[in-house]
Amino acid sequence: MAEKMVRVITGTDVRPSNFPSYEEYLKAVKERAIRPEKNKQNFDAAMTYMQHMLRNEEFADRVVGVIKGLAVLKYLGFRLAAPLINLTALATSVPATMSNRTGISLPSTFRYLGRAMSLYLAYRKGDLDDPKLVKMFQAIDEKGWDKAQLNREALAVLHSRFGKAYTGLINLAMALFGLTERLNRMSTIAGTALAVMDKGADLDTALKKGKEVSDRSHGIYGKVGMPHLAQGSNIAAHAIQSFYVFRKFSHTYLQNLYDLGVRRKDAKAALWMAFSPAFLGGMGAMPIVGPMLAAVIGKALAKATGDEPPEEGEERLYAWAETHLGNTVSQILRHGILGAGGYGVATKGSLSIDIGEGVPTNLIELLGAPGSVASDFYDATEFLMKGLPYRAAEVAAPRAIGSIMQGLREYSEGVTTRTNAPKMLNGKPMRPTFLDTVYRVVNFNPAHIATQKE
Repeated sequence: MAEKMVRVITGTDVRPSNFPSYEEYLKAVKERAIRPEKNKQNFDAAMTYMQHMLRNEEFADRVVGVIKGLAVLKYLGFRLAAPLINLTALATSVPATMSNRTGISLPSTFRYLGRAMSLYLAYRKGDLDDPKLVKMFQAIDEKGWDKAQLNREALAVLHSRFGKAYTGLINLAMALFGLTERLNRMSTIAGTALAVMDKGADLDTALKKGKEVSDRSHGIYGKVGMPHLAQGSNIAAHAIQSFYVFRKFSHTYLQNLYDLGVRRKDAKAALWMAFSPAFLGGMGAMPIVGPMLAAVIGKALAKATGDEPPEEGEERLYAWAETHLGNTVSQILRHGILGAGGYGVATKGSLSIDIGEGVPTNLIELLGAPGSVASDFYDATEFLMKGLPYRAAEVAAPRAIGSIMQGLREYSEGVTTRTNAPKMLNGKPMRPTFLDTVYRVVNFNPAHIATQKE
């Protein structure tokens, strides 16, 4: 790895034998080299990355790694909702990226993704007869391109520090999430490869294109994919690494959206990436501008029809829609098709990308998900001191268990704030229905309760 990095930075990653003369080779080397006098920013970034990848692991790296792994265990382990929401990438970022990189239409991407899943199932059963397709799936398996990268990142340090028993627990806790991540990557790589091969490409070219689309759509996790500011062993880098936990997908999504819309000027693909989350999870799930756009549209519609709703922000749109188009349309605008009618689940919190809300304003927020773990334990201590052991256990437990405890408590006592105060709507306590409780027990956010809270 070190040798390859040096060759790229110095421009010697090409061979003299590929040029008509040695002078031509030297000219190409000079043009390809990343030189400080030519572009200092690129040179500094390359050197920082090289040092980051080659340096030995230190004690601070292991500490941060353990904390990150525990955050993954607390917020994703054993959960049903997180893996299922993870599959929404196959309807948002994947079709847009796949269409742009292969030249096929957006509707065709779903056909290829479905075909890839069907063929993969046949391959796993041993029923796939086409040698070329068998070789394709074998290559993906052997290269490990479909492996669950988030799981691997969470275990990178824990595996070496806590022994087989604890590693086994984390593997078990993340098994379902890892399965969906593997399905995402496998179907993306294989579906893209099938589309490219149908256009006449050979298997190796098709697989490389599939890997490219997969990395663009799902992100590259681990040390290799850290942003520039998170590289290194200084305190600031470790703080940013902590803040970055669970933000890789959002970061990748925004980079991909920018690449498709600005660099590649593919309006169809960019619009798909912008509006498909809103279709699934409501207007607020549209990246960055969703809540603001809903507020502007709601205000314009209210003004056009002479309404003066008391609501602010995006609530203006939902209030206007409920008045003029009915509750069902209002709920679709608010929660998308997954929460239609208020009887589904609210996924806006998982699908939305709001840069403003992501800016840390205190130390806990700066530490990201690991900071939230510390905050949960602090709150649990306060509940214990107030004589509320059930609430203490609910807050401190992994989200998969805490969500069940929350659902059962709210069904009997009503919905409360973080500090245990009852939440009210129109002078009455909020109470979940039986269906709301079922959703909460299986770790989903009920659209009915989410609407009342909003």
